[in-house]
Amino acid sequence: MAADTRRVDFTKKHKWITILIVFVMLYFSTVFYRQQQSLDRLALEAAQLEAELQRLERESKLMEQQVEHLADDMLYIENFARRELGLVRDGERVYIVSQRNND
Repeated sequence: MAADTRRVDFTKKHKWITILIVFVMLYFSTVFYRQQQSLDRLALEAAQLEAELQRLERESKLMEQQVEHLADDMLYIENFARRELGLVRDGERVYIVSQRNND
């Protein structure tokens, strides 16, 4: 008896494996790209928040210094009341100068 020999065609299997590999690579490339965009956005947001934090810390230090001066220095309190609250001493005259717009 003669043995039947059959040829196996591997080209179809290789074709599907190649297509599958390409799709998997495209999928992971897309995922990586989107994650990189998210990381870039988050890094920018973190930098903005860090700048805001530094600004608020400087503002807080200035306010702390102002509170210290208000607690100790009567002249500073008087100047603050005049400047911020518009207070005057008895007998002082207040002049209000208005600016005109020349159009």
